[in-house]
Amino acid sequence: MRKKKGKIGWMALKIDLEKAYDIFEWKFVHETLVELNIPIALINLIMHCVTSVSTQVLWNGSVFETFNPSRGIRQGDLLSPYLFVLCMERPTHAIQGGIELGAWKPIKLSRNEPQLSHLFFANDLVIFAETSLEQVDMVKQVFVDFCASSGQKVSAAKSRIFFSANVPNGARDMICHRLGYEEVDNLGMYLGVPLIHKRVTKVTHGYLIQKVRSKLSGWKAKNLSLAGRIILAKSVLSSILAYTMQFVLLPINVCNEIEGLIRRFLWGGSDERKGVSLVNWEEVCKPTTKGGLGIRQVFAQNKTFLMKVAFNLVTRPDCLWVQVLRSKYKWPQDLPNSIYQHGSSRLWQGLGKIWEEVK
Repeated sequence: MRKKKGKIGWMALKIDLEKAYDIFEWKFVHETLVELNIPIALINLIMHCVTSVSTQVLWNGSVFETFNPSRGIRQGDLLSPYLFVLCMERPTHAIQGGIELGAWKPIKLSRNEPQLSHLFFANDLVIFAETSLEQVDMVKQVFVDFCASSGQKVSAAKSRIFFSANVPNGARDMICHRLGYEEVDNLGMYLGVPLIHKRVTKVTHGYLIQKVRSKLSGWKAKNLSLAGRIILAKSVLSSILAYTMQFVLLPINVCNEIEGLIRRFLWGGSDERKGVSLVNWEEVCKPTTKGGLGIRQVFAQNKTFLMKVAFNLVTRPDCLWVQVLRSKYKWPQDLPNSIYQHGSSRLWQGLGKIWEEVK
């Protein structure tokens, strides 16, 4: 979208729901289960679990009387994520119905590419449509109907809209005014990963460095044994970095700084002072079977994750994301020798840089 040309413009809307779990109408949950043709006995059991909840408020050390809420699904309940996903299928059906009638015009990033109308994952919602007032009204109506029946509310103050490069300023202002959303040149984070529209620098992924620093600084290295510091260092690498590293090849200076933080923590240091490195870092990163501590090098782990993505790109042609990438970047019939393209997405550029090792 950032390089889109032609007469037809496109928009991507990132929609925020207020208190997504807490205000679902129980009637709406019941209707959703009925529409799915779930056996009535199972529906009654599920609804009993949902509606039998009771709540007490602790205020300044005093416990108030128990009361029963009249809506919402409990966060932390193992059943709640499944119910939430099922309920969020309702606007999906409305969007799909609009596409089948020709009223909703989804985006196509290339001529033979699958159409993209929306990306929903729990309460992370991104909508794609043509930039016309008719499409704006269509989007509004879908969510007005959904909110009226479900009890949900769209937070206009937190919702954002991103336009393709060929949309004139007048049309942008008119659409933003009609929706009440703020126009941005970057939609920010989606599923915990930044939606990058500009050149990747150290600043782009500075949030990862800060997360690692905050996690490690919460523990006093000198108060932990070496074994404890090793376990925590491995936990930081797996919990904070693993997800992001599956979608983008991090700059080498970002990887080096993260390794520096882990190295200082491992040897009892901190941001203010360095610990004494007793063993070469390359030896530390070797597997335990070869005399190392089993701590993985960040850049090598990053490439490994992207190799898994590349493997799926080759072997799973039925996946939507694979179809989109193959169509957009003109995937040949045979395995290509190189896939790198200047100006492509960050994921595709990362795959291009490790493609020789994949082959």
